[in-house]
Amino acid sequence: MSEVIIFLTLMFRCFWFNDAVNITISYSFSVPILETYLLIMSSLMISMFHGGVVSEYSKKYVYFALLFSLVFVYFAIDEFFNSSVNSLCSPYYASCFMLVGLHLRHVVVGRLGLIELIYFDKFELVRSKSEMIVVY
Repeated sequence: MSEVIIFLTLMFRCFWFNDAVNITISYSFSVPILETYLLIMSSLMISMFHGGVVSEYSKKYVYFALLFSLVFVYFAIDEFFNSSVNSLCSPYYASCFMLVGLHLRHVVVGRLGLIELIYFDKFELVRSKSEMIVVY
């Protein structure tokens, strides 16, 4: 719950400090759209894994989720280093970079959890409930 509050606070700050003078961190229809697609696909793969843990393909879903998250991490880091602005330019940019950085950290920690799941081969500890809806 605390992460949701932090994300919403940072998003509110981005909207609050935005004015007509600010340029975006990156072009909206290139990297951010691709990053959104990668995160949705990663979430879909984890949901498919969770729904079919007893399936023989469940491990492949985790590998695909790891692949999508790795590509997302690459693009997010590339977005940081190739941006024409930095966090010292204005509060708007500081808020945007903090939001992207917190999101990047969230994905990296989740990726470490998936790597641990594969490394220790603990798939039997994850239970599947057909009547439960999992939202990531």
